[in-house]
Amino acid sequence: PAPPQAPSHPADARPAWSWEQLVGGKLFAAIGALVVVTGLALFLKLAYDLGWLNQISGAGKCSIGAGFGVALLLVGELARRRWNALASGGLSAAGIGAIYASTFSAFRFYELLSPPAAFALLAGVSLLGIAVAVRARLASVAFLSILGAYLTPVLMAQPDAPVYILPAYLLIVCAHGLVLSAMHKRFRMLRSLVWWGTAVMGGFWVLARANDEAALAVAFCALTWLAFHAELLW
Repeated sequence: PAPPQAPSHPADARPAWSWEQLVGGKLFAAIGALVVVTGLALFLKLAYDLGWLNQISGAGKCSIGAGFGVALLLVGELARRRWNALASGGLSAAGIGAIYASTFSAFRFYELLSPPAAFALLAGVSLLGIAVAVRARLASVAFLSILGAYLTPVLMAQPDAPVYILPAYLLIVCAHGLVLSAMHKRFRMLRSLVWWGTAVMGGFWVLARANDEAALAVAFCALTWLAFHAELLW
C-alpha cells in the first residue's frame, strides 16, 4: 500500500481573510493616502484665498500645479512599492488630475498654449495615466485617465478641425480601453466606459457628418464594431 501522505501544515496554507488584515493594512493605507491628498488640496485653496499666489505669473502657477501632480505620482509609486497598490491609487489619480487641470488652465485661462498643443498635451496626460495604471494595475486610475481622454475633445472643440480627427481619436482611446480590458480582469470595467464614450460621442459625430462624410461614418462604425467583438472573442 502507498505510504500515508503527511498532513499539510497550516503555515503552508495562505492565511484566511480577516477584518483585522483589512483594517490594519489596505484600509488604513487608503485612508492615509486620502488624508494626504485632501490636506494638500486644502492648503492650496487657503493659499489662493489669502493671496499668497498673486505674485506668481500664470506660467509659474501652471508649472507649480504640474510639478505638484508629478510629485504626487512619485509619492504614489513609492507608496505602491512600500505598501500596496490600493495605497497609491488616490495619490496617482490626484497627480494625473493636477497635471490635467494645470494643462487645461494654461490654455483656457492664461492662453499659454495653442489649441493643437493643448490637445496634444491633454491627450498625453491621459496616456500617462494609462501607463501608470498598467504599471500599478490600478483600475481606478485607468478609469479616470480614459474619462479625461473623452473630455479632452469636448473641452478643446474646434469647429475648423479636420473632419477625421475626432473619429480617429475616439478609435485610439477605445483601443486603449479594450486592450487593457483584454489584458487583465481588473480592467474589465473599461470595456463599458469606452463603449459608452465611443457610442455617445461617435454617435453625435455620425449624425452630424453622415450626409457629407458617408464613407468615413460607415468606416468608423465598422471599425468600432470590429474592435469590441475582437476584444470579446479574445
